[in-house]
Amino acid sequence: MPFKRPCRSDDEIIAALTKAVEKHGTMAVDVIVLLVATVTGMILTQTTLSAQLFQRLTAQNAYSRATTALNALRDNTRLYLSHFIQSFNMGVARGLFPESDRLFYGLDIHSGSVPDISSDDKMILWGNRILTGDPARVLNGGAAMDMPTKVQFAAYFDPFLLAHTAQLAAKEDYETAQQAVAASRAPAMELITKIWGEVEAYYSNLDPSAKRTKCKEWGVLYVNSATDNSLEGKVTDTNNNPVAGAVINVEQLSLSTNSNSNGEYSFASMSAGNYTLKVTKTGFQEKTIPNLTIESGATTTIEVQLISTTGSLHAIITSSAQPLAGATIAIESLALTVSTAQDGTANMNGVSPGTYVVTISKPNFVVQTLTGITINAGGTTNIGADLVSTTGTLIANVYSQGLPLGGATVRIDAIPVQVITGNDGIGRLEALPPNTYYVSAQAPGKVTVSNSIAISANQTASLTFDLPQIG
Repeated sequence: MPFKRPCRSDDEIIAALTKAVEKHGTMAVDVIVLLVATVTGMILTQTTLSAQLFQRLTAQNAYSRATTALNALRDNTRLYLSHFIQSFNMGVARGLFPESDRLFYGLDIHSGSVPDISSDDKMILWGNRILTGDPARVLNGGAAMDMPTKVQFAAYFDPFLLAHTAQLAAKEDYETAQQAVAASRAPAMELITKIWGEVEAYYSNLDPSAKRTKCKEWGVLYVNSATDNSLEGKVTDTNNNPVAGAVINVEQLSLSTNSNSNGEYSFASMSAGNYTLKVTKTGFQEKTIPNLTIESGATTTIEVQLISTTGSLHAIITSSAQPLAGATIAIESLALTVSTAQDGTANMNGVSPGTYVVTISKPNFVVQTLTGITINAGGTTNIGADLVSTTGTLIANVYSQGLPLGGATVRIDAIPVQVITGNDGIGRLEALPPNTYYVSAQAPGKVTVSNSIAISANQTASLTFDLPQIG
């Protein structure tokens, strides 16, 4: 004999409320199934919970993206952090730096080992000590570090620090969204119980089968056995991220369902017995679980972890150790390309396993080609490149009577290009082909001054102008 079963998940709760709201909207005005107070509470709760579930999903996706971004930066940051400390300790061993210089980094003065940097917090602790301690050490007369320099280390550490902060904020937002849903769950369940009671009372004059049919239209859930054998679980990837849209099949019963946005799935009212569970999702290896036992009067929970059939490529591109935005990373044999963001990083996902040639390019920079780049299924391969510019940069410092002159025009007539100086009197002209140029600086009421400068590839040159008053 079928019986009414309470909702067991957030998806079932919102589905029950939505069905009731939609069904109420189809009823004639003079047909009163629910009390006015029940209708008001139902509409408000459905609207509020829908918004909260959407907010939770949005926060969860943001947290997942932030975690992925942080994971992609972690290994290289740890590598550069360890390398910096090892290089410094080697300098101490060679006599380039005195042992006492370790104090600038908070290191043990008598130890040449790398401290524990196994966690993100410890990496941030020691990374910050390097960024603050190295300038203090150099200011104290110490020799500058090389291979890597502080700037090269910061090019990896700063994006990692930003990603760590962003991930913590995203985690807090996700937890806040979860708490909001949790606070609404019990009142929503209580309201659903009230809705279902009023619906069943309205159709109580019908025979049991017809009554259940009508009540189902309002979202009432019925199961076929008081023992209520069921199967539920969650589908994740190898990083424990939920996998939505996975197809879960119980082969012997021809039952099928999809995992929701949280990776969760469920089958209700299954007959007790042994079954084969098959889970599929594009981009992942098929997972088969044989001899799955569904016991009578119990809920069986099966967690499924899928292994990706593709890998990903994470690139950190710099120029002169500074992040380079807008660089193109390409695997031409697969016709795959991505561009670096402002922090010089890019992620290429869905790459078939194999060994590839990767090219890194940007206009006005020398193309770099990386060979033998291996992509493994379910893994992330990290690459890095420092592109050499084929053009140069000119920094113009414009003064008048010894004071910085803003609003002056700095012009190279031969190209032609120009720039207007800021309040600091500085103008920057970039992407200049190597050559010798005549550069002029002019401003209203000032005498125009010209000078020549040689521009070299991948170099920054500077000129200083002091414009006299006219008359």
